[in-house]
Amino acid sequence: MSRDVEVVFTKEKKGSFTIGQTKTVKPGYAFNYLFPFNLAIPNTPVYKTTIDSIQKEAEKHGIELKKKAEKIHSILNEKTLNFQAKAHDEGKLYGSISVNDVVSKLNIDFEVDLDKHDIKGFTPIKETGTYLINVVIHSDFKSDITIVVEQEVEVEQKSGSKLKGKKGSKEASSVQTYADEKTSPSTEEKSADAAAIIDDTIF
Repeated sequence: MSRDVEVVFTKEKKGSFTIGQTKTVKPGYAFNYLFPFNLAIPNTPVYKTTIDSIQKEAEKHGIELKKKAEKIHSILNEKTLNFQAKAHDEGKLYGSISVNDVVSKLNIDFEVDLDKHDIKGFTPIKETGTYLINVVIHSDFKSDITIVVEQEVEVEQKSGSKLKGKKGSKEASSVQTYADEKTSPSTEEKSADAAAIIDDTIF
């Protein structure tokens, strides 16, 4: 049986590993995936110089990540995210609100840059109500966010509404049509026609 391989990761993949992390993995995972794609190197004395360089880069990455986490925490902590969804009368949603739905709305509403791995312990929301979620992109900062899910109310539009307007009415469009131009000749055209009549009387 092949022995497991200890590796040092050279890059970060959220939810799987971070740069500079040391981990023991299966040989097939190391030799068929990590090493060919330069995601990790063996943790052996042969690679000591490279590993030292990776550790320095990992420290720098950690500082940058902490700064980002602090900034996002100041924006998101104790904020409320509102959803309206189609639901049955008893409050059960026709579908569900997924972690991707939450991440997308957070990024749009608060202009942040998160992905699903930054939301911890989330389970799909299937009923209306109030929920608490945590955003954690660094161990030093945990942002608490309240999610409020309400039933979507369908507004029935009345017929003949002023917003829609009537088809073919003057108010529906202010663009002059080709037919309008023909039925309303310009002053120059009228003058030209008059001149033609005067010229005919001369002869």
